[in-house]
Order: sequence, then structure tokens, then C-alpha cells
Amino acid sequence: MASISSYDVDATVRKVKGTGMVNRILQQICAGEGLTKYGVKAELQQKIIDSELVPNWYHAASRLPSSTID
Repeated sequence: MASISSYDVDATVRKVKGTGMVNRILQQICAGEGLTKYGVKAELQQKIIDSELVPNWYHAASRLPSSTID
């Protein structure tokens, strides 16, 4: 399995949370990943970020105080 760097994950999260993605695209991503495709834009974005598309280590690191991340 290929290694995913934190830079790749950060870029993916920025892309999903960015203003350029409309609900239709977010719904297609959710459907393609087996997630429910219903909800407002913020909910769809969060579903994608919380899914397996974003590794668990990223979620854990995002909850740490910034002073502990190097």
C-alpha cells in the first residue's frame, strides 16, 4: 500500500472544504465511497473527511495542540 503524506492529506482536506466543490460533486464522491449522499454541503464535506479517504492518523494529529506537531 502506498504511503500517504500529511501534505497529501492536508491538500485533500483543503480541496474538500474549499468553496469550489458544489453539492453535486460532493454527493458523487460520497456515493462512490459508499457514504450516504444526503445533507447540506458542510455535512457532505465532513462525511468525506471522516471517511477512510482521510487516514485516522490525520484526525488524531488534528486534535493535538499545534505546539506538539513538528
